[in-house]
Amino acid sequence: MADLSVVLFRGVKTHLRDLAERRKGGKGKTNGMKNGEEGGEEMIGGFDAIICASGGWEGDVDFDDMVEDLEEKEALGEGGVHWDVDEEYVKRSAKVVDRMMKMNFCPVVAASLIGEQFLSPGGLFVIIGASAALSPTPGMIGYGSAKTAAHHYLQTYAHTPSSIRNDTTAVGILPLMLDTPSNRAMIGEDESDERYGTMVKPESIAKEIGEWIRHGHLRPHSGSLVKVIAKNRVEGAGGASFHLVR
Repeated sequence: MADLSVVLFRGVKTHLRDLAERRKGGKGKTNGMKNGEEGGEEMIGGFDAIICASGGWEGDVDFDDMVEDLEEKEALGEGGVHWDVDEEYVKRSAKVVDRMMKMNFCPVVAASLIGEQFLSPGGLFVIIGASAALSPTPGMIGYGSAKTAAHHYLQTYAHTPSSIRNDTTAVGILPLMLDTPSNRAMIGEDESDERYGTMVKPESIAKEIGEWIRHGHLRPHSGSLVKVIAKNRVEGAGGASFHLVR
């Protein structure tokens, strides 16, 4: 997580410094970092919003499927030694949770740290959470735990001194399932599959965030978790509504 945060910080800082260099001689406003200029460097003023949409999904390890996989590897001579199935189950299960944390929680922490440095006063910080993680998630404990951690972090971040001092609005948007090509491929073309009715189009979320950026009075209070409810048909028609849950 530390490496990710530092790489992201350096990338954003370099980007802003390069923008300032290109605008030298013009009328573009430049200023230093919030914590003071370094080496006399000048950078473009901060961002109006930072949105962390990084994430991924993986279900729990199925013990029977794992045993079948190990037996196939042994038959192919890939095992090398006899497998301890219980130990392998523990290892694989732990790796799933680790991957889910790296994909769904660590980027939120990194993005928030960037927000502390580069968000303009009154800026907006948004993460994409998951409405499924508002309740227990059997079958995807790693995913649910990571998203729940992200929700908690977002709500706590909203009350940190730096967020309050900078008048930052931190909000979590919680869809059930995003309408993406990979998710559509997973569901298939069965028009009767009820999951199509729960898919949220990314455009609907982007539009709502755009309204929050342009009109601060429309934003939920900082620390809010906002559930997205969609009614989409197979072809993608329909809309989305946003409901405050916490």
